[in-house]
Amino acid sequence: MDSARSKVQATAYVFDPERTADSLATRGGVIPGVAPGEPTADYLDRVVSLTTVVGAVYLTVLQLIPEAFVAYGNALPYNMGGGAALIVVCTILDLQTQVRDLSLTDPGGNANENYPSGTAGVRQGDPGATAD
Repeated sequence: MDSARSKVQATAYVFDPERTADSLATRGGVIPGVAPGEPTADYLDRVVSLTTVVGAVYLTVLQLIPEAFVAYGNALPYNMGGGAALIVVCTILDLQTQVRDLSLTDPGGNANENYPSGTAGVRQGDPGATAD
């Protein structure tokens, strides 16, 4: 419990809701349904604290999943802790995002409508260009 409390305190130190609320009001920004000023600061503090606690609980559960497998006799065939699982999942998600960003198709898998099927990237009139 002390670990979760220290994470909330560290987040509160990095993110100052009062300064953020003042900055938001100075620039004319508002949060829908929340009055400017002190109510905005309270709202931001609640949201950041809740997000931090939920994230800390999630990371704690993720770290304990491999330990639960071992405790119930269902040991994994490889030695992988929760931190390694988190790294693997984040790496896969990052690679998926990068591949999607670099692909020639949109996320729905439709080819670029400017080129007929089988000639993606080959423009008519390009000397020496062939579509196999």
